[in-house]
Amino acid sequence: MKKVLFSTMMLCMASFAMAQPAGGFGGFQMPEVKLETSQQWKDVNYAGDDQAYHTCDIYLPKQEKEAYPVVIHIYGSAWFSNSSKGMADLGTIVKALLEAGYAVVCPNHRSSMDAKWPAQIHDIKAVIRFVRGEAKTYKFDTSFIATSGFSSGGHLSSTAATTSGTKQTKVGTVDIDLEGSVGNYLNESSAVNAACDWSGPIDLTNMDCGESMKMGENSPEDVLLNSKLAKEPDKYLSLSATTYVDKNDPPVIIFHGEKDNVVPCCQGKEFFETLKAAGVKTEATFVPEGGHGMGMYAEENLQKMVNFLNAVRAQEGSDVPFVYSQEDTGAGLALPEMPAASELPVIKDLPDPLKGVNDFSDWQQRRHEIGALIQHYGIGEKPAVKKEQVKARMEGDTLIVDVTVGDETLTLRSEIRYPKTGEAPYALMIGSSGIALPKQIFEDRPIATMVFREKQVNDYGQWGPHHERGEHNFDRLYPQLKDNGAYSEWAWGFSRLIDGLQQLGPEVTKIDLKHIGVTGCSYAGKMALYCGAFDERVALTIAQEPGGGGAAAWRISHPQDSVENLDKTDYHWFLESQLTNFGGDKVYKLPYDQHELCAMVCPRALLLLGNPDYKWLADEAMLVSAQAAKKVWERFGIADRMDWSIVANHPHCQLPESQWPIVELYIDRFLLSKQE
Repeated sequence: MKKVLFSTMMLCMASFAMAQPAGGFGGFQMPEVKLETSQQWKDVNYAGDDQAYHTCDIYLPKQEKEAYPVVIHIYGSAWFSNSSKGMADLGTIVKALLEAGYAVVCPNHRSSMDAKWPAQIHDIKAVIRFVRGEAKTYKFDTSFIATSGFSSGGHLSSTAATTSGTKQTKVGTVDIDLEGSVGNYLNESSAVNAACDWSGPIDLTNMDCGESMKMGENSPEDVLLNSKLAKEPDKYLSLSATTYVDKNDPPVIIFHGEKDNVVPCCQGKEFFETLKAAGVKTEATFVPEGGHGMGMYAEENLQKMVNFLNAVRAQEGSDVPFVYSQEDTGAGLALPEMPAASELPVIKDLPDPLKGVNDFSDWQQRRHEIGALIQHYGIGEKPAVKKEQVKARMEGDTLIVDVTVGDETLTLRSEIRYPKTGEAPYALMIGSSGIALPKQIFEDRPIATMVFREKQVNDYGQWGPHHERGEHNFDRLYPQLKDNGAYSEWAWGFSRLIDGLQQLGPEVTKIDLKHIGVTGCSYAGKMALYCGAFDERVALTIAQEPGGGGAAAWRISHPQDSVENLDKTDYHWFLESQLTNFGGDKVYKLPYDQHELCAMVCPRALLLLGNPDYKWLADEAMLVSAQAAKKVWERFGIADRMDWSIVANHPHCQLPESQWPIVELYIDRFLLSKQE
């Protein structure tokens, strides 16, 4: 590839950038970008000198917390600028990171005119050490520090990752100091936990690998090294992030445009293959119509970046569990305050399910609080049961569970249907009132099935005779809870079946207790959601067409016509006080919403299925709720454990062929542990 004077390229790019709105073009965005932050500092010197090229801007997310994970984002300039931190992708990458809860540090660094390589990586390593050294001052959570950058910033971000932990080495004939001595925190580590590469030049010995802008004699890398590739190839190797790749490198995510005519896309592809070959965790997105910045910052790509960083954070300590061996791991934790409904504040937007959550260790408490709110204001108490109150046995293939409270005993019976393929212990799918998913899905797999007969607990049904509140079998055991809605009582009964399975063990039941699922459709879809949300021993919850009171957010369905909203649902299922306290416009005083019921399933797997042909199901509200709930899984880096599919043109509770793939995917992954 022949190379042109870089000044020509810079003029073209700068003039193009001037026509773009803020947040539109890589490292050359307009600087007038207003970011929503809780705090920000400008022109902070990270080196302890008086040089402007050693300053950085610091941004903290709008939601205030004690400490934030950190991403250092580096502008692109072909290493020619020493003062572009104010244009470092503020309206795109930085904005997305702040909204995801990351503190962002945007540094200046010395240009190729100020100093030659490796001065630039010395500056970035100094920024990393500064973040650790000043953690208390700027509320940095230094358990996670990542780098990110566009173009030449992508190069520096990637090199910081591949040289993480390496201070000095020899590349061919070149002895290179990769750490430097910039700043006051030389005893701090310059290692990073992850890196994002946006359109970066990575292998500077191979910039001719693809079709790109034709350039003249002095390329940016020539200026940075004050050399020529043909003359001193080892210098160019020392500048290349690929040179330093080994199996110990932190995870790296790569974004590159197929039509990038400045840094050819083959640079990103070569980096991706090199990382994979070394066994480094990596992901890559090559955008078909993406250029050098233009067309790269779609919401989908920004979310991929956030999800990747979240996933790395989640795996830094220990993997986030797929399932638990306890019904409620938060039992015994402090309960939130429960003001009278009249004293609750108006909350127009969906409440934040991640309120007070800094990392996964906080989720148990928050999940416990959400569950307590739902019980207190919505469905009634799901009482805890001691192990000695449960006695289980098998009669043939039928599980029988006796639950005794005081002098009263309630008996549950459910037949287990074992598969004709595979070996015990088997995964188990429990249908709440029945399984509406196609039988073929289970007949072809080593999965046992059983049905939770909810009328053994509370025999309410919308058709046919039934008892009223206070008259059900559950009420014999808990007369003080006669005001409960059916969903709390059904969730209680469902958990007792799992108690029985646990008590007998896989040797007797032939059931794998780590791979239990629950599913149901329509009113039983709601039931499945409550059962899965309130029992952490359930690995997979599939709520099929659950309608209002299930996944659909009450706030969203409230103004909609002809849907099952809080005013129109069946109050045998809920506390009657829910309607009294939160009917009409009082719905905005509800201290939670149904997206938080969905979020209670996290970190376990949840799949929501909708059918917009039936307006009553309020699938528009379910979609909003699903999108809000998924942010919880995304926060913990496990976004692939939650999804939804809303498909028309089929009867109620009859899964169309178009939804089979996602259902089978979730069943295979979360009941059969198939990862492909």
